[in-house]
Amino acid sequence: MTVQPSPVGTRRPPQGSRSVALMIVVSAVSVLVTLVALPGYLESPLAGWLGPAVMLLNLGGLVGSLVLLPRVLYRAPGGPIWAPDEKREQRAVVYALVIIALAAVSDGAATAAGVALVSIAARRRWPAIALTVAAFGVAYAAGRGLIVPLGAAAPTVAQEAIGVAVLVAILVLFGLYRGSRRELWRSLQQEADLARREQAARVMQAREAERTRIAGEMHDSLSHRLALISLHAGALEYRADLDPAVAREAAGVIRAAAETAVEELHEVLAVLRPPEAGTAPAPTLADVRTLADTVRATGHPVDLTLDVGPGEPGTATTGHLYRVLQESFTNAVKHAPGLPITATIAGGRAGGISVSVRNPVPLAPIDAPGSRMGLAGLTERMALIGGRFQAQVVSGEFLVEAWLPWA
Repeated sequence: MTVQPSPVGTRRPPQGSRSVALMIVVSAVSVLVTLVALPGYLESPLAGWLGPAVMLLNLGGLVGSLVLLPRVLYRAPGGPIWAPDEKREQRAVVYALVIIALAAVSDGAATAAGVALVSIAARRRWPAIALTVAAFGVAYAAGRGLIVPLGAAAPTVAQEAIGVAVLVAILVLFGLYRGSRRELWRSLQQEADLARREQAARVMQAREAERTRIAGEMHDSLSHRLALISLHAGALEYRADLDPAVAREAAGVIRAAAETAVEELHEVLAVLRPPEAGTAPAPTLADVRTLADTVRATGHPVDLTLDVGPGEPGTATTGHLYRVLQESFTNAVKHAPGLPITATIAGGRAGGISVSVRNPVPLAPIDAPGSRMGLAGLTERMALIGGRFQAQVVSGEFLVEAWLPWA
């Protein structure tokens, strides 16, 4: 399966890497804010007896907010069509409320509270957004009473409240923007997946339609060719009084019809072959020698005599020859491991090709696993091509003999 390009140009980085990067930034900013705020506590009139406790509370809020923030940010998809876990979403809102509460007593937790508000707003669930914004306002009011030192000149409450309201509105709008982007990205992914599935379905339908068309052509064309061959062959078989010229003409018709039928059959098989089917070339006489070398590499002595020619037999004949030798070697390796194998292949265009493979029968028979149908399959293969095959024990040796026509 090929990987399709991202539907919106560039791929987004994985959620885990983005969350880690965000946590690093939030942690650095939170620590910096805490360090900046600590001198203010030390200069407060309460620093003598309450300052250390407030400092510890500030540090505790910082640590607690950083621990809870990843639980707010993480959103686990429920499948290819994204569906969030409702319980996880509810817990995320609770964790966000806890972080905002910590921000009331800790300057270091304020940054994490802002990020949590953005994350909740990105979920685009208005009840959760309203609850989080209200908690943010309550935390601000409570925090202002705890953080501003007694007796210090406080800024105008109205101005500060407006600034906080503007900040909250900006965070919510940014979260809604991110949520809309996320939904757009998800919808594009779903559309791309749907398009790929539709394309695969169209390809399958086209393939089935082509196979149906070919089946019809086979019925109409190939069956006609075979009927024509059968008709002329029947005339040659039963008409002993045919003129030699007429007989030659009928034989020519049979030959031409057979060649056309073979070509059509090749075209049909090429289309019906599965896409993943291999297209390896047919074995050659060189592959026969390589097969013997492969068996030698396993520790079995192989004496191969190859005297075929002149010329090279047809690819079909060489393929059958290769299968005979392959099955004979496999049978010898299974049932007579380590014993020598003698193979002789000889013949030519006039007399066909003879194959002889022999190996000693072990004193203790070996019951090797296998289907035990290989030799029977070779018998059927040779019968189909007009050849001969025989396997038997002769004088303490297992002998495989076969004869194949040259073409």
